[in-house]
Formats: sequence, C-alpha cells, structure tokens
Amino acid sequence: MLYVNPLDSAYAKNLNVGASEGRKKLAYRELEHVFLKQLLDEMSKSVPKDGLFGGGVEADYQRDLFNDSLASAMADSGQFGIAKQMAQQDMIAALNGRNIARDMSLHAVKASLMHAV
Repeated sequence: MLYVNPLDSAYAKNLNVGASEGRKKLAYRELEHVFLKQLLDEMSKSVPKDGLFGGGVEADYQRDLFNDSLASAMADSGQFGIAKQMAQQDMIAALNGRNIARDMSLHAVKASLMHAV
C-alpha cells in the first residue's frame, strides 16, 4: 500500500495535532482511510485487468495510487462516518469511565463513613 504522511494532508492541517483530541481525530480519520483503501482494493479485484488501467505492473501501481487517492478523499469527506462513530464511542467510553470512577469514589466515601460510625 502506498503510504502518505498523514500530517501532510489537508485534513491534518486543519487540526491541532499537538493536542490529544487532534491526534485522536487524525487517528480515526487514518483508520477510516485504511479501511476504505482495503475496501477499494478488494472491489478493484473484480474489475477486469484490461479495463481502465490495462494490465501489468504499471497498471497495478496506477490502480493502487488511484485507490489510495480515492480512499483519502472519501475519508476526508466523512460521508462513511466511521471516524465520527469511533469518536462518539470514545466519548461515551470516557464518560462511562468517569461515571465508574465517580461511583467507586462515592462507594469508598460511604464505606469510610460507615466505619467511622
């Protein structure tokens, strides 16, 4: 797979990648990009080799570049919603984690009060 530095992308330039939240968004977007690239690679296997790109090693390379570019554009658009869904699930998990920590601390306070009485 052709790898392009995600920090050089137009998407990343709009993020504060030094911040934790910016890094998470970039990671979600990159995961969506990789998933879509794999999806396009599998879909292009069903297209005859003598189609748009022809055959041979050069055609395979062009097909890979095309699929990578298309996957990047699709991930940037956010229309599939994979990155958005993962961000929402992460936020819910963080809130649940805070609730669990709060419940545990309340339980500890109650237990200490019960022992004090």
